[in-house]
Amino acid sequence: MTDLSLSQRYITIHYKNTLLVTDQQGWIGEERTGLYSNDTRYVSTYRLTLNGFEPSFLGLSRPFYFAQAFFYTNPRIGTAPNLIPENSLLLKVSRFIQEGVHEDIEITNYAAKPVQLTLVMNIGSDFADIFQVREIERLVPRIAQTRWDAKTATLAIHYRKGDFSRVLTCRFRGYTSPPIHSLGAMTFLVELANGSVWHACLEIHFEDRPAPGHAHAHTLEALDADLKKWRSETAHLQTPAIQVERTYEQAVADIGSLRLEEENGRWFPAAGVPWYAAVFGRDALITALQTLTAYCPFGAGVLDRLAQLQGKKIDRWTEEEPGKLPHELRRGELAALGKIPHTPYYGTVDAPLLYVILLHELYRFTADRKLLERFYAPAAACLAWANRYGDIDGDGFVEYRPTSPKGYRNQGWKDAFDAVVYPDGSLVEPPIAICEVQGYYYDALLRMADIARTLGRSEEGAGYARRAKDLFERFNRAFWLESEGTYAFGLDPRKQRVETVASNAGHLLWSGIVPLERAERLANRLLSNDMFSGWGIRTLSAANPAFDPVSYQRGSVWPHDNAIIALGLKRYGFWQHSNRIAEGLFDAAASYRRNSLPEVFAGIARRPGNAPVPYAEANLPQAWAAGSIFMLLRATLGLEPDPVHRRLVVSPTLPDWLPELTLRNFTVFQGKVDLHFSGVGADSKVEMIRCQGDVTIEVRAGDRAYPLPIIGIGTDRG
Repeated sequence: MTDLSLSQRYITIHYKNTLLVTDQQGWIGEERTGLYSNDTRYVSTYRLTLNGFEPSFLGLSRPFYFAQAFFYTNPRIGTAPNLIPENSLLLKVSRFIQEGVHEDIEITNYAAKPVQLTLVMNIGSDFADIFQVREIERLVPRIAQTRWDAKTATLAIHYRKGDFSRVLTCRFRGYTSPPIHSLGAMTFLVELANGSVWHACLEIHFEDRPAPGHAHAHTLEALDADLKKWRSETAHLQTPAIQVERTYEQAVADIGSLRLEEENGRWFPAAGVPWYAAVFGRDALITALQTLTAYCPFGAGVLDRLAQLQGKKIDRWTEEEPGKLPHELRRGELAALGKIPHTPYYGTVDAPLLYVILLHELYRFTADRKLLERFYAPAAACLAWANRYGDIDGDGFVEYRPTSPKGYRNQGWKDAFDAVVYPDGSLVEPPIAICEVQGYYYDALLRMADIARTLGRSEEGAGYARRAKDLFERFNRAFWLESEGTYAFGLDPRKQRVETVASNAGHLLWSGIVPLERAERLANRLLSNDMFSGWGIRTLSAANPAFDPVSYQRGSVWPHDNAIIALGLKRYGFWQHSNRIAEGLFDAAASYRRNSLPEVFAGIARRPGNAPVPYAEANLPQAWAAGSIFMLLRATLGLEPDPVHRRLVVSPTLPDWLPELTLRNFTVFQGKVDLHFSGVGADSKVEMIRCQGDVTIEVRAGDRAYPLPIIGIGTDRG
């Protein structure tokens, strides 16, 4: 495979919601580069020069997601007798990031004589909001106060507007020669004997948060130890298919690097880096669902945090409604001053439904009844929202329609303004009843019925089940496209079918709302040439006039979208289709640096010798892209827990490119099991190597097409 750098324009390190985004040579100044924290760009300019010359870039190392080092040498500087020959100096800039940034600058003299030079550090801040950096809002100049304290070698830059305030502090320590401040630049006079080293360290912190200390080696070891602990607690994968193993391990590392908030040992994941290091409702819920098989402790943390933010009132500006869950929470200037509604913003139609699904799935994997008791009320409020506010026109379907002037036009997972189109390529106006949301709604109702029955609320459970059955029937009458063998993209404002072929219909298999007699046609339609690129299923059919393979959501390939579809295909018994998707995505991951799946890549058809084409602004790592690896393996191995009988139902259908693997440290019902899988397709077998806890294994054959039920709520799907 070709080794690509997905983020060819940017190099990023991050820790929680603090990010350092530089160009390929380690500098800040172009377009979206910068040092960010809490949705504010604190540093917008950063560059070093030697006697006014740009140092020559040699290379970089990035040992951890929170650390990097850049190496440079010098061009020819000056003339005889003060000539500094080219390539006679080594400049090393080492950085690591935590709540702030610690940077060490070293210059080593390899010339055969002493040298004198001037090192100038240009540093500046525009305190831009991240929405302005991304050109979602207009960037306006800001005036900040700068103060230099020569005694402490500290530069402080303070910006205030109304009640919003940000302070950037840069403190120099451990320098061989002191810094001199002038007109926003720091100047160092460097004198070096042959073989000697000049050094300075820079500590950057924000407001009253401390920067990483000078003794940073200890800090790096602590952060590395934390990541190793994270890895040790997750499920491990061993297989002769080395690229699969590497991709899995990188997914574990990517997810670990995106831990955003922690409360009582429960984590909430950031959506992605660099632009989505924030609380996102839908993204967190899907990530938590994906990572259940890897035992990444997000589930309870996500349920907890989103319950805290659950809507209480009607607010047209933020689109908050009772029971609704947030789409996105931001902490920058525009949100703080009410210029954007992200405080949080509630423009998501599917998060409330996914909340119920996650609660039930978390119970299935843990058999912890207390989780159902604790989160029953917010889950019930989610479905009450769907019934009262989500169903805008009372037809029984859940629609979205933005009410905020700054709201998102589309509010399903495809939330780009141009994502939902008619067959002629024209845009569909809201309100829209998008198809997969109806599937989520149906699934959530059935799961809530089971939750209610488990908690002894039989009458409530029966009510949810009746609503699910009614939705199943109405949906299949209103959305099915007989001529295409798939479901309509959605219903438009006139309740007419949007007869567009899109990947959204694949989510319906995951939800179980597809009748058996239609499932095979839908499965084949999803894998047809206009939809399947060879790397994955496209978001939009290549036959649509609006198709653009390098767009965000009109023909690109999204790993999380494909993983959900793959799990749905396996549920209906179409494991060959599911394995084709898995093969495409694992091959795509192998083409990228560190085997890390991006948020999205182009939907250009796979050809011999080519590689998946990157999407220019894709986030990497992205939580639900990394989580897709775990969901794909869940589909391949057929892992379905049954909490009532404390058994793990397994139906492996290994592809020929993955004929053997061992899954170790798999957590289910608070127990641990090690499983060995071998064989190909319907002949795949599983052997339990170790079992710690009260867990039994039930193996199901994979040689026939049947819908795998959600254990505990029966097989009736209408």
